[in-house]
Amino acid sequence: MLTQPQREAGMLGMNRFIGAVFLFLAAPSNALACKAINSPAIVSEAGDYCLSTDINVGNDPGAYGITVTSSNVSIDLRDFSIVGAGPSSKAVGIYANGIDDIRIENGRIEGFLSGVRIDSSPERLSSGILIRGLDPSGNNFRGAKIVGKNAIITLNRIDGIKGSPEFPSSHSFGIEFEGGKCEIINNFIEDILPFREGEGVGISISDNSPCVVRDNLIRQTSVRYGRTFGIWLGGTGVGRLVEENTMIGGDYGVLGQWNAARRNYIRNACDSVLQDVEYIAANDYGRMGACRKTPSQLRSAVAQNMTDPYLHFDLARALNDIAAGVPEARAHFDKACRLGMNEACRQLEMQK
Repeated sequence: MLTQPQREAGMLGMNRFIGAVFLFLAAPSNALACKAINSPAIVSEAGDYCLSTDINVGNDPGAYGITVTSSNVSIDLRDFSIVGAGPSSKAVGIYANGIDDIRIENGRIEGFLSGVRIDSSPERLSSGILIRGLDPSGNNFRGAKIVGKNAIITLNRIDGIKGSPEFPSSHSFGIEFEGGKCEIINNFIEDILPFREGEGVGISISDNSPCVVRDNLIRQTSVRYGRTFGIWLGGTGVGRLVEENTMIGGDYGVLGQWNAARRNYIRNACDSVLQDVEYIAANDYGRMGACRKTPSQLRSAVAQNMTDPYLHFDLARALNDIAAGVPEARAHFDKACRLGMNEACRQLEMQK
């Protein structure tokens, strides 16, 4: 286990390393010929493609940057940018669905609903995915969402994903993955924040995918109504490896299947409230700041103001993180829903 000074030195080194890698990867290569892209495009044939200039889709909220419909495609942004319509965007910077062997690297994607999104159809799970050296920062909903298998997501920088007004109480993710095996390694992720009372998550494994999540640096900030954390682990996830990540700030380090996490450096306000001895012992955890309110404090606040949906919602979420508190949590989600909070209604639906 690294000491705190070693960790802090390593974090600085990692930032410099990622910056150097961006410059190295972005350097044009005369050894490889590529098909130039200089405007929004549909890539329908296999091959190597590269940007020859920045691409700006203008003010159309439905305009995509690049859509890939063929397998065996590589796209090198060569340090150029793909820019969307901004907060109103409902589109994606680079999109693909049901393809094999795609590589996207070396540049910035901003101003879209999602920077990169690779989907899968019921008939075909996308496979062989490399996302490397990208900066999908400043998008509204997701930095990168991948539904597929055999994926590597590495050496990317993602910050400033702050939720979309198109989705009230939206949950924001730096990287969201589901589908099959993946490796999420050596990424820098910062300030993935919710819109209103949603959640902001650095990295989310949203299903049972047996992924390796290692050596990522995640910096989060606490927010007033929502909550933020470093990593979410959904499902049961047999064969997962979540280790040697650095998570600083926000409310929680790892939520969901948190006992899959080992040997991570975690500093935040609320993990200790979980009272999970195994999780605390398996990681280098230190409390930083004050968790907003404990369940007992929130119960008292609710008793004094039974008509505030935010208080019911905050109590429900605090209870929902503790197994014994789930039945009581549902009652408070229900109350907040009846008082008009859409996110509380969504939480109820998720628990059915």
